[in-house]
Amino acid sequence: MVRVKLHKTNKWDYLDRIMVCDGEVLEIFDGGNDKTFRYHLGQIQDIRVDADNKGNHVLKAMYNPDVTLFTQKIDQEDLSKVNELVAEVQKAMASLTF
Repeated sequence: MVRVKLHKTNKWDYLDRIMVCDGEVLEIFDGGNDKTFRYHLGQIQDIRVDADNKGNHVLKAMYNPDVTLFTQKIDQEDLSKVNELVAEVQKAMASLTF
């Protein structure tokens, strides 16, 4: 199981965002509201950290090339933890069988 606690990235977040992957489900506890998002790894085609047009780090998960499941701005101080999460999710996705 991998857990990452992200620092607040905007003024509307009143809690830190938490991301958890148990090897089969990626769960995101949103810091700006009371919503929780759950994605089975079989629903994710691609997950990676990219740079946006301003040079900020952004975590992006794709259902397919045309459908983005979520994006999340990543602070520099959280980048290494998020990269570890992405690596673990990608590893789990590669070994997933139905």
